[in-house]
Amino acid sequence: MVLGCIVAVLNLLPLLRANPLHCDFQVPQIPDNTTGSKLLGKWFYVAGASQFPRHWLEMTLIDNGYLQVDPNEQGQELFISQHVSAMDECLTSNSTYFEVTVDHVTLIKNVQNRHTVGKLMNSSSEDILLIQIEMQKEKNYTGLYLYARKQPPSKVHLNELRNHAECLGLSEDQIVYAPWKKVKFSLGIRKSHCLVCSVLRHQDTLQLGENKRLQSILLKMSQIAVHHQRV
Repeated sequence: MVLGCIVAVLNLLPLLRANPLHCDFQVPQIPDNTTGSKLLGKWFYVAGASQFPRHWLEMTLIDNGYLQVDPNEQGQELFISQHVSAMDECLTSNSTYFEVTVDHVTLIKNVQNRHTVGKLMNSSSEDILLIQIEMQKEKNYTGLYLYARKQPPSKVHLNELRNHAECLGLSEDQIVYAPWKKVKFSLGIRKSHCLVCSVLRHQDTLQLGENKRLQSILLKMSQIAVHHQRV
């Protein structure tokens, strides 16, 4: 009898390790009557993570960026203007908005042939936005964004991002910190991750906007990644 119990517990250990305790607390934020007003204003882009190779590669080009959240006449919708600096180009997108309902805060974005839905997740501070996204393309891809009221973010906030990414099955290699071209050297990363090598299979347009120069840069980075893998 005792032996049977021990075997049963040992069989459960892999499951326990696969689902860390902190994952139980990573649930969508439940809004109250102050949530909408607290979302208004400027939020600085800190980092992102994505399973979608093209999206991941786009994030490596970002030098800095921010969201500007503004009110709408329709109370439950908040306009989002996304501003990004990438490779000396300034890009703006107005295709995103927050929808605040009784149950959750949803981020909705429609760009070209991609439909992205995100949920505002619980966090330790009102000074950060932790947004879990689902991108619909040939299949569903999971991703994550971290925004903050001020820069630089605290170590606590960065650890929240890493913990949440872990719970989603996203590896450390799939997290991109801005500006990536500086951060990657401080982390000791000398060549592109193999994740980039599959990007040539995705021929859709740049998520941040149709920009010929940035698209050519993406193509060149993809070719370099493939070359590194062959070497």
